[in-house]
Amino acid sequence: MLAEQRALAGTVAVDGTGVEILLDDSTVQQLLPSDDPDNYIVHEFQIRDIVNLLWGAGASAISVNGERFVNSTSVYCVGSTILINDTRTSPPYHILAIGDTAGLQRALDDGNSLRDLKTRSQVYGLVLKVVQAGPLTIPAFDGSVEMKHTDIAATTGQPG
Repeated sequence: MLAEQRALAGTVAVDGTGVEILLDDSTVQQLLPSDDPDNYIVHEFQIRDIVNLLWGAGASAISVNGERFVNSTSVYCVGSTILINDTRTSPPYHILAIGDTAGLQRALDDGNSLRDLKTRSQVYGLVLKVVQAGPLTIPAFDGSVEMKHTDIAATTGQPG
């Protein structure tokens, strides 16, 4: 029971089958003068969209470039890099998700999901590749967890 809770909290590595997604900036060598360069690079919201889709499809563990996603994970754009769990990451982005492979694949293949990203992949050459994978190992979350709103006295019976 404790091992299951640790896995759910992300404090231990998890092994299993699932999907691997490769997300990378466009391979187009030359842009037209009228094109917006932002259309050719991976943005943080695209990573969030993929991760949210995978959670919704029943993934039990997810990582991006080795950073485990937990309930406190944040994803921010910082210049030309993306900050995940306070770690700077850059393309290519390797997204691993453990869960029912068929269910995860169905969610990713659904024509209504990730519509903008799939369009950018076709029109601007963003790299979006999905493969069924296994066995996968998703590492444990190794960041800090800041307790902002806790009451030590309520949990221990002792004054904080």
